Amino acid sequence: MIVDVHSHLIPREFVPPNAVAAMTLMADVEGFLRAHEASPIDFSVLSQPLLLEARLHEGPERVLDLARRCNDFLADLVARYPDRFVALAAVWPQGGAPQVREFERCVRELGMRGAMVCPRYG
Repeated sequence: MIVDVHSHLIPREFVPPNAVAAMTLMADVEGFLRAHEASPIDFSVLSQPLLLEARLHEGPERVLDLARRCNDFLADLVARYPDRFVALAAVWPQGGAPQVREFERCVRELGMRGAMVCPRYG
């Protein structure tokens, strides 16, 4: 079995008009699914640690909202393709109790297996 442990996807509405190509590709879920099917990869771990890092300047409430929406998006993909994907929660550990509660929601309610945290969070 070939497992990809480092795939990032985001909801299309999170892509700003001036996005770099990499961000645009992360929002191309259909393209990702086609590439996944055509590849020898059997299973992927989905995550999105960079989204929160890039938006920290927008404040803790906005970061929490983005985390929730991204986590729901990833959980939906896993629910649609349970034989292909699992997801790791997007959380900002320095965000305090609300981020801890979001992580708990991800594990307990959304079935996520853990979290991937960007090492550059300040």
